[in-house]
Amino acid sequence: MPASKCIQECSVESMAAGTAGSNTFRRLDILTAKAEHSILRSAVHKPIANRAMTNLPGKLLLLGLLVASVARAQPTKLVRDPSPNLPISFFPYEERWHGADVAYSIELSAGRYLWLFGDTFVGRAGSARSSGDAMPRNSIAIADCLAADPCRVTHAWTDHRSGPPTAFFDTGSTEFYWPLDGFVAHGTLYIFLEKMHKTTEGGAFNFDYSGVVLASVKNFLDPPSVWRIKYQPVLKGNTVIPGVATVGPSARNEATSDPSASPGYVYVFAWAKNGGSPGLSLLRLPEKFLNHAAISSHHWQYLNNRAEWLSWSTSSSLPGDAKAIVNGNYTELTVRYHPELNRWLMTLPGGFTEGAVLLSQTSSLSGNWSAPKPIYKFQELQSGDADHTPDVVCYAAKEHPELEAKGTFVFTYACNSMKQEDVWSNPRLYHPVFVTLPLSAIEDDTEK
Repeated sequence: MPASKCIQECSVESMAAGTAGSNTFRRLDILTAKAEHSILRSAVHKPIANRAMTNLPGKLLLLGLLVASVARAQPTKLVRDPSPNLPISFFPYEERWHGADVAYSIELSAGRYLWLFGDTFVGRAGSARSSGDAMPRNSIAIADCLAADPCRVTHAWTDHRSGPPTAFFDTGSTEFYWPLDGFVAHGTLYIFLEKMHKTTEGGAFNFDYSGVVLASVKNFLDPPSVWRIKYQPVLKGNTVIPGVATVGPSARNEATSDPSASPGYVYVFAWAKNGGSPGLSLLRLPEKFLNHAAISSHHWQYLNNRAEWLSWSTSSSLPGDAKAIVNGNYTELTVRYHPELNRWLMTLPGGFTEGAVLLSQTSSLSGNWSAPKPIYKFQELQSGDADHTPDVVCYAAKEHPELEAKGTFVFTYACNSMKQEDVWSNPRLYHPVFVTLPLSAIEDDTEK
């Protein structure tokens, strides 16, 4: 039977000015250091065998904060707020959307934003999350905030005349996509997608990478139901994952004080497993070759240890002299430029030892990055917290500049549980968690 893109809408109302915190959930970046072939990017503990992916819920804050008007929200408060007197509910449980993770966001145009989600719970309208929910492997949401108040948010996944809903980005096979970062360039939306597969030969939670593709959408300002999506294979294998963070033309053009961000290139951060020491490397691709993005095309370049850009055309691994921007198993993150600081900020999730959102920074994109340092402890991991259990894990930290009022730093993360019962009973798990911090709290940690 033919499938169709399911579109749902909800309105979001703007709230009074002021800083407010909220938290976001996404899929868990479980990093298993021992696993040679583990998907070090993280298969969040999927709460059920019959997993369901939801569409992107919607709530955006614009010019400060946006609060969703909830028609059928399960909890009275879904997010944490560093300002206890300003309770805010982001991504309410409305209609069929029952939670999701990942939560990359991309500005499509002035006042219009795309949210990318991984595995999503999709259930019955008006019902609570349950083990009977479906779980598409990815979904999206678009927030239109052109009039400031209210915002209109559309959620999208693929519905079928029979059978459970499936992913918005579909492989057409038993493999599936989890979204990475993206950008808009020359009138086209580009999104990196990691292709995944189930495996019985290692891999965290029996998942492993098949490779990476670059999805492109020229008509991205149209409703998602009519998007014409083109998928380009970038590379195969599980040793290099480009797209865990990107710097497109818009972000690059803001970095007027950084001459290393050369015009005409898209900069792509890649998780790489080279020589048994995973870390982040920096790649770039000329904008004119975005529609010829296969590694084998010989258009890609990598940054080496001598700060030189050299050609890279083999997908099996990066050359041995590739510069390690940051060491560690960081498989989802964001890199955004802050003109008021004249610095790039990298937001990433700490591992089990840190239990925190980490930040690395630099004044030069291709220069030396500071060692990641904690800026916010996952409250759900603190004993005595209402959502704490020994089985809760938190991950998927990302910054969202489009939500930042002047002088603020907004990021999201996600929490999940190794016990599926926790996920069914606690609606605050497996749900985006937003946090707002004062930008003044971020100390300059770059090399002088």
